[in-house]
Amino acid sequence: MTTWDYVKNMTDEELIDLVMDYDNCCDEAIDEMVVRFQKLIKEKYECEELYKN
Repeated sequence: MTTWDYVKNMTDEELIDLVMDYDNCCDEAIDEMVVRFQKLIKEKYECEELYKN
């Protein structure tokens, strides 16, 4: 299961909670993961917008 598989099935609230939880940490590995999640979330919305149009 990829990070994408994990993220795409989450609700917006779950995604926000996940990112907020990690934002409170200062561990570099977690910071890197947050950046990847935020990028995935952005891509998720861009894909959904493309499908709508």
